Amino acid sequence: MTHPAAHLGGLLRGALAISVSDTCYITCAKTRIKVILQYLEEGWIGRAQNKVEGVIFRYDPDKDVTTRIKDVPEGDVLARISGSW
Repeated sequence: MTHPAAHLGGLLRGALAISVSDTCYITCAKTRIKVILQYLEEGWIGRAQNKVEGVIFRYDPDKDVTTRIKDVPEGDVLARISGSW
C-alpha cells in the first residue's frame, strides 16, 4: 500500500484545512487484486471536494504497469469506488 500525500492549505484565507490530492495503490500479489484510489484536489472556488474515485481489478504482478484508473481494462474490473472521504 502506498500512502497519498496530504497538504495543509487555506493559510492565506485564514481557514486551515487538510486536502489530499494524490493516488494510492493497494496490491496483493497472492490474490492478484489491485486497487487504485485517486483523491481529487479541491477546486479554486468553493469548498473542498474531499472526493475519491477508484477501481478494484485483477492484475498480473509480473507484468503490472497500470497506474491510472482509465488504463484498467474493463474486463478486469471487479468494482468501482466513488464518494467522499
